Amino acid sequence: MNSALALLALAFPLTAALASKPVDSKIDRLNKDGYEYITDADDGTIYFAKRKRRISDTVFIDLVEIDSPKSKGIMESVQVYNCVDKTYKFDGKWKPILPKTIGVYLFKWACP
Repeated sequence: MNSALALLALAFPLTAALASKPVDSKIDRLNKDGYEYITDADDGTIYFAKRKRRISDTVFIDLVEIDSPKSKGIMESVQVYNCVDKTYKFDGKWKPILPKTIGVYLFKWACP
């Protein structure tokens, strides 16, 4: 019985280490590509971004979401922010940044 418990105790740390390996390699790639950690959400999604370009008051960023329950992996997109109007582009229209959302963190990072 004790040997079975010892095997289980050894197996759990190994399982956790193996499960975290894909996320670690994703994050390593993002670091090498110049992405910065922005924040994480209550649902476990981790956000990284890289400024693509700035034209006047408009900033374009490459956004990467890791472990989002919606995408089940990595989701990449381009986000556009107007730093003066405090808005972002969605479905071809400028929308306000809503309080208490991930958009607040992204806007603060994109428009320092």
